[in-house]
Amino acid sequence: GVTVRYPLSDRFYLMSGLEYSLYRSESERFLTGKEQQYAHYLGIPVRVDWSALKTKHLDLYLGAGLSADRCVHAVSDGSKIWGDKMNFSLLAAGGALVKLNRWAGLYLEPQFSWRALSSGGIETYRSEHPAMLGVSAGVRFTIGE
Repeated sequence: GVTVRYPLSDRFYLMSGLEYSLYRSESERFLTGKEQQYAHYLGIPVRVDWSALKTKHLDLYLGAGLSADRCVHAVSDGSKIWGDKMNFSLLAAGGALVKLNRWAGLYLEPQFSWRALSSGGIETYRSEHPAMLGVSAGVRFTIGE
């Protein structure tokens, strides 16, 4: 993922960006055997973060917000499938940002999300299990600080 954050105060930030997710699943069909499905999603998270510990080179933070995800490409058993629109999730995260300089850094962040609303179509793991625990990593740019 790539994210940008904007300072609201010394310890609060508004964070957004672009995140990529791949949902891969495999199912057993009676007549056709194993079927594999790949669904590629792009998401835009919007979150407010609070810096619990902030030094020159390290920022440890907690955050809460929401994410809108859209399936951009899905294939089931070699055939393209359609039908997924938008999915909305509630987010809670904690993480660490290692600052490379004043405006850029590398982040690692465990995140909990709850898929709250779907305009559905494609069945994925999250269709039956709306809660997900994951880890995001990437480059973060801080503007306006």
